[in-house]
Amino acid sequence: MAVNTDMLVFFVNGKKVCLRNVEPETTLMAYLRRDLGLTGTKNGCDEGSCGACTVMVSAYNRDSGRIVHKALTSCMVPICTLHGLAVTTTEGIGSLATGLHPVQERIVKFHGTQCGFCTPGMVMSMYTLLRSNPNPTRKQVSDSLHGNICRCTGYRPIMDAFWTFSKETCCSPENGGCCQDTDLSCPQGNSAGCCRGQPAKLTDISSLSLYDPTQEPIFPPELQVEGLCENLVCFRGRRVTWYRPVTLSQALQIKSENPDAQIASGCTFLAQQLKTCVQEVIVIDISGLKELKSHEIKNGVLMLGAGLSMADLIDLSDHGDLAEVSLVQAVPKVLESWGSQLKNSATLGGHIMLRGARYDLMPLLVAGDCFALVASKDAERKIQLKEAFLRDSNPLKPCEILISVGVPCAQKFVQTFKVAKRKHQDLASLSAAFFLGISPSEKLKIDDAQITYGGNIPSLIVPVETTKFLAGRKVSEEMIGEAMLALQSELLPFEGKGLSKTQSLWAQGFLSKCLLELIAGNQQGDRVTTNEQPDIYKSCQIFEIDQEGTFSKLKAVGQPLTHSTGEEQATGEAVFIDDIPMTVGELYMYPVLSTQHHAKITGVDLSEALSMPGVHGYIDHKDVPGVNFVFAEYADEELLATDTVHHCGQIICGIVATDRDTAVSAAQCVKVTYEDLTPVILTIQEAIEAKSFLGLPWRVTRGNLEAGFAQSDEVLEGELSTKGQKHIYLETLGALSVPRERDQIEVYTGTQLCHTLQIAVAEVLGVPAHNVVVKVKRIGGGFGGKESRSLLPSMITALAARKFRRPVRCIFNRKDDTLINGGRHPSLARYKVGFTKEGKIIALQTMLYTNGGITKETSNSVIKLAVIRGESCYNIPNVLVEGRVCRTNHSSHASLRGFGCPQMLWIVENILTAVATHLSLQPHKVRELQLYKEGETTITNCFLENFKLPKCWEECKSLADFDKRSQLVKEFNSTNKQRKRGLAIQPMMFGIGIYDKFLNQAGALVHIYTDGSVLVTHGGCEMGQGLHTKIKQIASDTLGISFDKVLVSETCTNMVPNATATVASVSTELNGRAVHAACITLVERLRPFREADPQAGWEKWVSAAYFSRVSLSTTGFVSYGDFGFDFDTCKGPDCMYLTCGVGCSEVEVDCLTGEHKLVRTDIVMDVGRSINPAVDIGQIEGGFVQGYGYYMMEEVVHSPEGKLLTDSPLTYKIPLAADIPAQFNVALLKNNLNDKGIYSSKGIGEPPLLLALSVYLATHDAVKSARVERGLSEVFYLEHPSIPANVLKALN
Repeated sequence: MAVNTDMLVFFVNGKKVCLRNVEPETTLMAYLRRDLGLTGTKNGCDEGSCGACTVMVSAYNRDSGRIVHKALTSCMVPICTLHGLAVTTTEGIGSLATGLHPVQERIVKFHGTQCGFCTPGMVMSMYTLLRSNPNPTRKQVSDSLHGNICRCTGYRPIMDAFWTFSKETCCSPENGGCCQDTDLSCPQGNSAGCCRGQPAKLTDISSLSLYDPTQEPIFPPELQVEGLCENLVCFRGRRVTWYRPVTLSQALQIKSENPDAQIASGCTFLAQQLKTCVQEVIVIDISGLKELKSHEIKNGVLMLGAGLSMADLIDLSDHGDLAEVSLVQAVPKVLESWGSQLKNSATLGGHIMLRGARYDLMPLLVAGDCFALVASKDAERKIQLKEAFLRDSNPLKPCEILISVGVPCAQKFVQTFKVAKRKHQDLASLSAAFFLGISPSEKLKIDDAQITYGGNIPSLIVPVETTKFLAGRKVSEEMIGEAMLALQSELLPFEGKGLSKTQSLWAQGFLSKCLLELIAGNQQGDRVTTNEQPDIYKSCQIFEIDQEGTFSKLKAVGQPLTHSTGEEQATGEAVFIDDIPMTVGELYMYPVLSTQHHAKITGVDLSEALSMPGVHGYIDHKDVPGVNFVFAEYADEELLATDTVHHCGQIICGIVATDRDTAVSAAQCVKVTYEDLTPVILTIQEAIEAKSFLGLPWRVTRGNLEAGFAQSDEVLEGELSTKGQKHIYLETLGALSVPRERDQIEVYTGTQLCHTLQIAVAEVLGVPAHNVVVKVKRIGGGFGGKESRSLLPSMITALAARKFRRPVRCIFNRKDDTLINGGRHPSLARYKVGFTKEGKIIALQTMLYTNGGITKETSNSVIKLAVIRGESCYNIPNVLVEGRVCRTNHSSHASLRGFGCPQMLWIVENILTAVATHLSLQPHKVRELQLYKEGETTITNCFLENFKLPKCWEECKSLADFDKRSQLVKEFNSTNKQRKRGLAIQPMMFGIGIYDKFLNQAGALVHIYTDGSVLVTHGGCEMGQGLHTKIKQIASDTLGISFDKVLVSETCTNMVPNATATVASVSTELNGRAVHAACITLVERLRPFREADPQAGWEKWVSAAYFSRVSLSTTGFVSYGDFGFDFDTCKGPDCMYLTCGVGCSEVEVDCLTGEHKLVRTDIVMDVGRSINPAVDIGQIEGGFVQGYGYYMMEEVVHSPEGKLLTDSPLTYKIPLAADIPAQFNVALLKNNLNDKGIYSSKGIGEPPLLLALSVYLATHDAVKSARVERGLSEVFYLEHPSIPANVLKALN
């Protein structure tokens, strides 16, 4: 077939792009970043599951004359699909030079940026919605963000920012401003999101720019002219040939000539295949075929074009002529959990052709008796989905293409259900579709039934006998019980053959829910929960602003100022490691990782890799001139394996090439052979049996344990365990190493350990530390994951840069990053607790084991802090807490926000809950009874003065209206059988200060330039926690100048040496004090000039000092705190002060599925006198949501052989915006000073995560209520994390 042209034409940000000789497997994201330098489009996962690379793609619909805008994840868009389309990135809608777009401005001013890596994707998702609908509802705004993840903010400020564009929101310039400031009535009834009644606002609504849709850039007129997309085109690359036909007949002709050709439509699956394909591939792109995007009714059958997207199918449900087609009306509910990007790209035909039981529409289509219409060049034929697509094999012939789907236009009672670890953007653990024909003459009588189950099972299940049982029967409560027994019996043969017992329970629960919904539709009664996202969220932030200028007249400290680089983050101008422009001669390296847990390397065949065009060479252990250890101090982990590997993901060697794609492909071609070694230890239990440990036990003790148990009325013993947690920071590990003269090297990276990394690179290169300069501009999320593991890419790129004498870059892909960085330590605890009949705990003995992975790294520090917090915030007179790190053949588990405390707190709170249950006491009363009080001394000899936890407890109970809501929860549970609510309040305290005393030091360097501007450099790293923002506030207030006069420079080891790591929630405390000290020195130097001419002003004082030859540059240094804990003597204290807080959460649990809805959370936090309330509240909300993921959602799963199965956001589920509390209230404790903190503030980064345990405890409370009603024991174990499967197990 003749081909007219191979010129690819599209537009990016209004500029025309014409490409010849394009490589079709290139994705839009890669092209934008690599070829156009538009690095605002971020690479967070490269598989379409994080939303960081979201862009707007616009097309002209010639039939309707409308321009259609879609949000798409650019990492899943092959560049050839863009022919005739227009792309818009965040750089194209606003910049610092031209001004911010209102969407960019609002996410900044509402404090919706922290690390900023996800921000451009969030911006573009919202921007695309506005281009399609300038007046969206709040729900439409929420739905538009289902495909975007954020690990930092907790989503609340992002949602508040974007809800201002909704016509339903009060605090919006488009709606006339805030009702608190005007005479307008509140469109939200003075409730959700309204700032009325709040004493202070985090955002000044009056400062926001008005959104005017008429001022948006126009669609390129050239793309509206006929001709460009009217002809067949072909793009030929080295491996991929891409055909883009414009008629179905053309597509069928090409398919007949190339029967092995791949069909591309939405490319949600194909894009991933092309990235790793090494063989020649022919692709037929049918996304532009009008014939496949139509719908029509023929002979009582609705024919849906296979090219219709999921978004198109949802829109069809609003078509009046399809109101009677029950299947179409059911589609929106099935797809409501999908992200907008996936809805816009995935197509009906592609969904069917995947043939997997896990894909959401398949149960609906099969139960609806749909058929596929397939065509070849010569014929068409029908294939019943129920028959053909239950098999593994492809029912289509090689020359056929799926062109449409037939849907019977029957009106049925249709119900669909799905349970997953996360409500949105997650594959089903189990799903179901029910089609019930209801008798028109007899109420609640079922004439016929069709049921199909899908989800994480080998194939779809159609329970034929159960449908026969239902047919002809009238629905009643008795009949529902019989139906569930019939289904249970039919599913029994499937159990153990791909269907678990839990899935069988879900299937029965779905059937019950369906029949109950049928009853509920005919009469009032107990309706089952659907766990749908509420239309309106509520939130409140309570804090103080320094109105009186307590700190300074300019009052930067104490103000809710926005993130100092928030605007750059929103516009895409903030530079992360992989955004640094490539330099001349730069090379790219990618590591070859071990696939075995414990094995001897018998061979490394590099020949195929080295023969690939563009490959320059490799590095291995023979290229190490210095010490081949990650930590020379421990000498327990080789940087590059010599002859033995000890865990999956260990680096063996690295391939160096001209570009990323070549390096990655070549690394995959390296053939490593192994000889398995024993033992392979993967679990804590196996390590205990093998006596495989890292280091000695750690112990903290107080009182007389034996006497304590003797005095106790009751004693309980038990075992508890927690799983791990992955960091899932959005920016993966990476580095760029640039060689300089005389063996000097500069390393640009994202690390929390600048000094440690400098030393590690120097040791591996065998050079002095002064030869190595480490630079950190910003980090795209850290949470402890960019401490020790961040050394790896820096060290291997430094080696490669030295060997090849050229700059070398390496950015780990998401899956390898997740594998290499072990995450939070799994734990196992064995305990014994003694207590009185009144619930007072007299004695507690705990033995804690953690899975440290293969090396010491931070594991001993983690276990030490866990042991130190072994009694949490409870005064127990007789305590023995011991901890031991287990050595296993996993990647080393590392630091993660909370540093051992989340595991220990979970254990302690479960022990207290067990005590309360045993004594039939209310858990909050038992907690209250043990709480530490002012003047007492902790287990680590920390004397409690100015101790605010009791006050936080009382204020949280008041804020949450705890007593009243406790009664309301009881009333709710007494009237609802299938859903139960739980309420729990939980305290915590967290020590601020690093217990290794020598680490509590910091330095800073401050320059004043002759124009009065100030440059500050300090040893801390900005990773979204607002450190640089607070430092600017401290410097500006200390110097007495405006906030904007201060700039905080990148963190550099050649500017501030020997810096303590940015960890442990002390970075503002340490670095802020160092900056303050430097600024005080400069203030004193300027004092004579101020006194000589008080009215002259800052610039003239600086100028006078300069002309008087007074130094305007100085360093600051602080050695902070006189504390440190000695484990040998159990003498402390272990910290400088304590940050305290209390959280209260209410959940609603679906007793048929184990799913939950987070109804409300109230938090009261003691942060001292906040330096920046917006930053601190952001840390509280973000930490809470991350902790919520740990306790309730995020499950690390390994195969029986130990392979990590949850290695990316596609398989490892962190919370989304839809998962945050429906009502989320945060209050900073008022009138609170801390004489041990900088500006009377407190460290806040880690403590809030611990308060998410209140959600787990509330879920436990709800499950307990259900069990009591069912006559089951009140004693049960709710496993961690409390995903639906574990909750359902506890319910039954």
